[in-house]
Amino acid sequence: MKLILKVILIFSLSAIVIHACSQETAFEINITDDSLNIVIPYFMNQSNDGTIGLVSKAPLYKPAEETYYTCYLYKIDDTGDTTSYQFGKMDTILVYYNMIRVDLGEPGYLLSGLGRALDDDKIFTVFTRLDTALNIMWEKIYQFNYFYSAWSMRMLQLKDSSFLYYCSPRLNIKMFLFKLSYEGDSLAYRAYEGDSAGWAQSITYNPDSTGYWLHNEWGHYQSGGSRISCIEVNENLEQTGVYYYYGPYQSPFTSKLMPDGTLISAGYSVMPYPEPVKRFITVIKYDSSFNQLYFRNLTNPDTNSRAGEMISVDYCDPSCIYVAGTHNLQGLSGHEPSWFYVTKMDDTLGIDFEKYIGGDDYYWLYSVVATKDGGVLLAGTRAEVGAPDFHRDGYIIKLDSTGCFVGLAENSGIHIKDAIVYPNPGRDKLYVRTALKNCIIRLYDMNATEVLTVPIDRHVTEINTWRLKSGAYVYIIEQNDRVVDKGKWIKE
Repeated sequence: MKLILKVILIFSLSAIVIHACSQETAFEINITDDSLNIVIPYFMNQSNDGTIGLVSKAPLYKPAEETYYTCYLYKIDDTGDTTSYQFGKMDTILVYYNMIRVDLGEPGYLLSGLGRALDDDKIFTVFTRLDTALNIMWEKIYQFNYFYSAWSMRMLQLKDSSFLYYCSPRLNIKMFLFKLSYEGDSLAYRAYEGDSAGWAQSITYNPDSTGYWLHNEWGHYQSGGSRISCIEVNENLEQTGVYYYYGPYQSPFTSKLMPDGTLISAGYSVMPYPEPVKRFITVIKYDSSFNQLYFRNLTNPDTNSRAGEMISVDYCDPSCIYVAGTHNLQGLSGHEPSWFYVTKMDDTLGIDFEKYIGGDDYYWLYSVVATKDGGVLLAGTRAEVGAPDFHRDGYIIKLDSTGCFVGLAENSGIHIKDAIVYPNPGRDKLYVRTALKNCIIRLYDMNATEVLTVPIDRHVTEINTWRLKSGAYVYIIEQNDRVVDKGKWIKE
């Protein structure tokens, strides 16, 4: 089974809209096809400049037995110019789900995924090593005799240049670690089950680099249920300890070890009590002994906000941390608008800016990338509200380090909000969440009469609205006499 990489230069203006400036850049890329469902599971910085990611495409309107994904690599340079590379085998269904940058040895990338021969039901795991030009250096196939259902896989390049593969093929029922040499040969393998097995989310070194941290859900059960945990294993892949995350924390989440040995993690939390249920994107920073240093809940709690499906936190500089997810997530198809949410934070989780991008269609974020120029790239899907399941387009947006879309054309349809007003509809209280300073909110009835003017003097400002009559109102948020946001608010 010989792997073929087919290069496709993406230049269609109907598929991509680019806006750029001379230094920091911002751009918008739409990967669209009316006959395909498109998913963008993973994006990261390239070894040199720009970003690189996985894009999967599957045909619509075919019987289930004939529907399968084709995998592409998309390279995006610093100005937004894009090239895609198609993976293909004549006799095999092959899809990659995870990739890492190879920094030790010859730079490049290592991809992992699943394959199945068209004449065989057996599923195998495939590893493909690429150089920076995306030439194939080697490909290895392994059969682990596992049934892959609700699987998750992660990889880490080790300090001796070898690789550690971390996989949960059936949620927390089974889990295994597999160590490959720099050339892809098998070095070690260990399987776990029961409460020793968790659903893989992230893999990092431990702070002193003597072992590895497996960040997971459902591993090492506690009485009354299971929690998000961090399983520590030594270099022989033996489990030596376990740490527990903040109680209401849930997957999907991403954890990254920082240069000073602290750990940054972003996921989401569900708070069922007191009612109503509150859902937040949550970011936590732990010290090297897994003690909580800083904690922050993000986004307004009246809708289902969730962290990025594959990568929810990233940094290039430890004092510049980006956390991202989906605001108002509803599932595979959305019947209400949603947003990409992104915030820029410092090393104590202080907020520099928050942005809500979208709100006109159904957006679902998969990856956030802290780019080398200090900006941020967001990758996910976009679909019309109410569109059928599995009919999504790829959507990628790059913001500069101030959260701005520089060079925004007047005819661009992109919507970026600096503030959220909630709950909407609401009753006796209205909240404004924004990282902007020195703002005011003005509320008008439908006769254009101003009924409220309130200064916004904190991150979340509470406004009493119990005196207002039920009905529709227009709000305008101003900063130094400049309108930064406006919309309609309904009082029930």
